[in-house]
Amino acid sequence: MTIIDKVIDYSGFDPSGDENTLLKSALERVHMEAPSDSFTKLFFKKVGSGYEGILKVNSSIGSFSAKEKGQELITLAESLMQKIRGQLTSWKNMRFHSLDFE
Repeated sequence: MTIIDKVIDYSGFDPSGDENTLLKSALERVHMEAPSDSFTKLFFKKVGSGYEGILKVNSSIGSFSAKEKGQELITLAESLMQKIRGQLTSWKNMRFHSLDFE
């Protein structure tokens, strides 16, 4: 049985092979930083001459999400992933800060 824990969906367009490869690689890196039981989904929709993107990370400890619009697909993806990384970093800081080592 295969468990799918990372998904990229496109609506209204097909990315180039290079774009798809870059996005899969970037999503994999974000997924590796997420909680161990996470499901990660990246969604892009063609809107006029640009794109709308949504990145969601769902896990048993909570959900992280980012939504944005942009003209360039890869730049948009990088921005979404930076926002999620910020949220994950905040979660990790709170998580490890709450441990009492004294």
